[in-house]
Amino acid sequence: MPPFRLAVRAEGETTEHAFDLDQDVVLIGRRPGLDVVLPHPDVGGVHARVERRGRELFLVDAGAARTEHGGAIVSPGSRRPLADGDEIVIAGKVRMRVQLASPAGAPLTTRAGTADLARRMAQQALAALGKAEPERTPFVEVVAGPFTMGWADGHPSEQPPHTVWVDAFAIATTPATNADWAAWLAATGTPPPAFWRAPRFEAPDQPVVGVSWEEAAAFAAWAGARLPTEAQWEKAARGGRAGARYPWGDAPPPSGAFTAPPRVRSTPANALGLYDLSGVCHEWCADWYDEGYYAVSPARNPNTQSPIALMWTA
Repeated sequence: MPPFRLAVRAEGETTEHAFDLDQDVVLIGRRPGLDVVLPHPDVGGVHARVERRGRELFLVDAGAARTEHGGAIVSPGSRRPLADGDEIVIAGKVRMRVQLASPAGAPLTTRAGTADLARRMAQQALAALGKAEPERTPFVEVVAGPFTMGWADGHPSEQPPHTVWVDAFAIATTPATNADWAAWLAATGTPPPAFWRAPRFEAPDQPVVGVSWEEAAAFAAWAGARLPTEAQWEKAARGGRAGARYPWGDAPPPSGAFTAPPRVRSTPANALGLYDLSGVCHEWCADWYDEGYYAVSPARNPNTQSPIALMWTA
């Protein structure tokens, strides 16, 4: 695939930064050695990144100064698709205009084109299942009560084991699948996530992967649910078993290590009828990660986003 050209002009500059994107990451900021240098005292270090994924480009905030794109603040770590003519504002003062084109002058995929592509892929994924839309994933009720959260032999962030009370909630029996996500793409025109067309990750009944926290939270709200807190997820995953190595007990998974996310319901269910709880894929929770949180966690409904508690709703 030929490289694409990214041209960036900062307001007030007489020169334009333009280069062929034959690399996957371009760094933007004010420091020797960066691909795009912004001569402004309020912009220092690595400010932002432009990441290339196939025929698409994404803006990623690096946290050195506030980044705005399309009138919205880019949260650290999130990815926003770039389109030709987009404006990026750095530190509230440096404005950049983005020009995306192939060396032959053909425009790079725009957000509108990406949305159309997402809809087509969504329809293909649903057609592979032989249905117009996926079935709604069943939810199970998890009763209120205490459980032991953490593991003495686990990672330091999983220690110490401690007893917490979690109010009643409901949770889906499997992770969201590619078919679930396809319906979300078709309904909203949202660009597809990373790995959407990767051969090992594209089966309709595989868990969807490569999504950001913001995308997962938006999808859950669209589906009439919320992301669970870490305590809710762990209570549901344990299913009443205290101290077991796996959600279904101490026996290892029957198929050993996976080379790709297995299709949902491939691993044993726990006592609540929940599947795909260990070794399948990473799953987002509502609250933020804090390595030392277990040592100071409250005894009821722990949530690092407190006082706002987010729960799944059927």
